[in-house]
Amino acid sequence: MKKFIMGLVCGAALATSATINASSEIQALLFPVKFQFNGASKELGSRFSALNYEGHTYVPLRFVAENLGAGAVYDAKAGMVSVVSEPKDADEAQHKIWAVKYRLERGMDQKEVKAVLGDPSFMTLIESSKQSVAL
Repeated sequence: MKKFIMGLVCGAALATSATINASSEIQALLFPVKFQFNGASKELGSRFSALNYEGHTYVPLRFVAENLGAGAVYDAKAGMVSVVSEPKDADEAQHKIWAVKYRLERGMDQKEVKAVLGDPSFMTLIESSKQSVAL
């Protein structure tokens, strides 16, 4: 009888611990979603995923923030996510510098940085050199 009770107690302990472990997990569904920012459609791309959990849509903060002219920063030590915005009273060049610096600090590749700056062309180089001479 002692072995039976001991087996019952051990079985109950194992069942309870499995239930406690399982309760910290969530099950969400990846689903395709289209984004629109100020009327312009944007693709989510392969770097990000949108989730559906209990009827709520969870989207990547960095993707949304960057498409609204801001950025997202995660501080692991503090366990804090911050949304940082571009300088407000800056000209177009300062906005581009901020965006490139932001992307480089986050380890983004050359293609993403080029998307911010645009593809350099011979005509833009000539125009910028004319402006610098006129100044």
